[in-house]
Amino acid sequence: MAAAPRGENQLPSPPAADPAVVARGRAVFATYCAACHGADGRGGTEGATDLTRSPIVNVGDGGVQFAAFLKVGRPERRMPPVALADAEVGDLYVFLRSLAPPP
Repeated sequence: MAAAPRGENQLPSPPAADPAVVARGRAVFATYCAACHGADGRGGTEGATDLTRSPIVNVGDGGVQFAAFLKVGRPERRMPPVALADAEVGDLYVFLRSLAPPP
């Protein structure tokens, strides 16, 4: 089977994120996430997940799964629940999506 010509059967790239939202998300990340996931979100201490490649971040559902995940965390991997306001979760999601490699 031949590969589809460039542009066919591919999802369009998401629009560029609002720089103000990315900046707010970066601040949330620095406060709550960077100590374990590293300053660039690519993993850090004791096997913390590379958030730039996380399926929950990259699913493209507007952060629905990500928000649900933050409420419960992942205790078996030493990820505590994180209580954030909805706006902070949204900003964090946009920031993390801005770090993700292109599809």
